Amino acid sequence: MARRALALLLVLAGCRGKELAKGPAWVGAGAQTPTRGGTLHFSVVDGIKSLDPAIAYDEFSIYALHYVGDTLIGYGATMSADPVQLIPQLATNVPTPERREVTDPEGKPAPVYAYVFHLRDGITYYDPSPPPGLEKVRPIEPAHFKYAIERCLDPDTSSPAQGFFEAIAGAPEMIAGKTKQAWGLQVTGPRELTILLYKPDPTLLYKLAMKFAMPIEPAVVEKYGLDGLTAHAVSSGPFYVKSYDRDVRITFARNPAYWDKDTVYLDGIDMQLMVERQVGFMKFRARETEVIDRMTVQDLLAIGEEPAWQPYLIKDQTIDVYGERFDVTMKPFDDKRVRQAFNYAINRDHLAQLGYGTMLPAKGPLPPGMPGYNPNLRGYAYDPDKAKALLTEAGYGDGFAMDYYITGPDEKVEKIALSVQADMARVGVRLKIKRLTFPVHLAARMAQGKVPFGLDSWVQDFPDPSNFLEFLFHSKYRAPVNSVNSSQYSNPEVDKLLDEAAIELDPDQRLAKYQLAEQMIVDDAPWVFEYHSVRVEARQPWVMDYKMHPVWIRDFRNVWLDLPARPR
Repeated sequence: MARRALALLLVLAGCRGKELAKGPAWVGAGAQTPTRGGTLHFSVVDGIKSLDPAIAYDEFSIYALHYVGDTLIGYGATMSADPVQLIPQLATNVPTPERREVTDPEGKPAPVYAYVFHLRDGITYYDPSPPPGLEKVRPIEPAHFKYAIERCLDPDTSSPAQGFFEAIAGAPEMIAGKTKQAWGLQVTGPRELTILLYKPDPTLLYKLAMKFAMPIEPAVVEKYGLDGLTAHAVSSGPFYVKSYDRDVRITFARNPAYWDKDTVYLDGIDMQLMVERQVGFMKFRARETEVIDRMTVQDLLAIGEEPAWQPYLIKDQTIDVYGERFDVTMKPFDDKRVRQAFNYAINRDHLAQLGYGTMLPAKGPLPPGMPGYNPNLRGYAYDPDKAKALLTEAGYGDGFAMDYYITGPDEKVEKIALSVQADMARVGVRLKIKRLTFPVHLAARMAQGKVPFGLDSWVQDFPDPSNFLEFLFHSKYRAPVNSVNSSQYSNPEVDKLLDEAAIELDPDQRLAKYQLAEQMIVDDAPWVFEYHSVRVEARQPWVMDYKMHPVWIRDFRNVWLDLPARPR
C-alpha cells in the first residue's frame, strides 16, 4: 500500500508542470464589491501547541488565536495603507501615557506613567458551549483584561510573556510570587481600565496588541484549567472555534455576536494541520484549499515561472530569523569557542541557494526592514579552517558526535539539516538528525537542558528591535520551561544595554544601543543565525483582498471569496 501511494505521488508530481502551464483552471464570479459567504481552506505543516492566550507563542497557535481573539488595541487591516499602525479594537482609543503622582499600596508617593483605556459598549464573548451557569453571549469587562495580564505575570502559569509586562506597577512583586495582583492594573470605571507603569516602556502598546492580552474570564480558566483552554477557546474576535481535531484540523465559524461584524465576510475558516508541503500543494491544485505557502522548490519553480499564475502570487520578505540555537548551559556549548566554531563551519550562502530566492543569508538576529537593522554588522564568514582551530583550542580537536533536533517531516527543513550536517562533518562534528513534531520540538527547545543544539526561529511580534534582541537574549527571559530565551543566554553587559534601550525615549540613541547589543550577541554566538525568509504564497483567483500581514502573516479576517467559482 505504501509503495502504491508513493508511486501515485510521483505520477502526480510529474504532472504538475503540464497542469500549471495552463494557468488557473477556475476563476471567480466577477463581483466588483465584497460579498459574504463561503469557507476559506488552508493548510499548515505542523500542529497547534495551545490556544491558551497566556501560553500560545508559536506561529500556528497564533494564527488560530488571531481569528478568535481581539485585544484592547490591534493593527491595521492587511489591505490598509499602514497595516502596522496601532488602532482601537475592543477599546475606543489608543492612549498616550500621562505622567501622574499616585500613592502605592504602602501609602508612599509613586510617580507613574498612566495609560487609560475606554472599552467599547456592547462588546461580548461568544461561547457556543458555555460552562454551567454562564450564557453563550457574555459581556467583556475591564476586569477581564486585568486578569489576562495577571495570568501572564503569575509564576504558576509559566507564561512565556511573564517579562513582557514587568514595567507595570506591582508586576515585579507578582513575578516574584509575593502578590497575586499587580496594583498598576486598575479597573477605574465600568468601561475603563487604567495601566500604571513605574518606568517608561515605549513598546507597551505593541505588547497589548499581542494575544497574551486577550480578555479572559476567571470562571472559564477555573472550569477548564491550563490544559483545557485549547479545546474551549472563548471568542472575543470575528470567529469562534467550531471544531478541533488535534493534529488534523481546526475549523472556525463567523461569530454572530462580534462587535465589528460588518468587516467579516467569510462564513468560516478551515485550518488543516500537519500537512506536508507536497500534499499541501496537491490540495491547492485540486482546489481543496484557497491559499498555499511553504511550497517545495519544485512546486515553487513550476508555479512561479508560469505567467498566468503571476497575478495570484504573493511574495514578501518576512520579518524573521531562522537558524540553530545552542543551549549555552549544556556542554560543549557552554564554551563560546565551540559556538563560534559552528558559526564559521556552516555555509550560509549554500543554504540560501537551497531556497531559490526564499532565503536571505543572515549576519545576526535583526532582519532587513526592522528598525535598527545594521547592514554593517560583523557576522561569520564561511571558514572551516577557523572552525577547526577553535574546536582544537576548546579541546575538541578530534571532533565529537551529538544529536541535532529538527521539526519534520518537512522537505525544506530536511535540506537545511542535511546541509548543516555535511558542513559540520567537514570539521569533525558528527550530527545525528532527530526529528520531532512541531509542538514537541517547541516545548523541548523552550525547556532548559533538553535540546543542546537544534533548529529555531523567530517571527516579528511587533516592529521594534526589542522584540528580537530583548525577548531572545535578555537573561530575564530565561526560564526552566516556556523560556522565550531558548538558548538560556546571559551576558550582564548585554542585559545592561538592553535595559537602557528599553527606557530610552530618544529614537536615535535607542537604536544605537540596540545595534551595539546585537553585535555583542553575535560575537557571543548563542545562535547560528542562518537566514531571513522571503515568503511566496499563491491564492486561488476567487480569494480577494488578501496579502501577507507584516505581523499576523496569514490574516484572513477581512478576506472575501468571489463565489461561485467558475471554469476559466
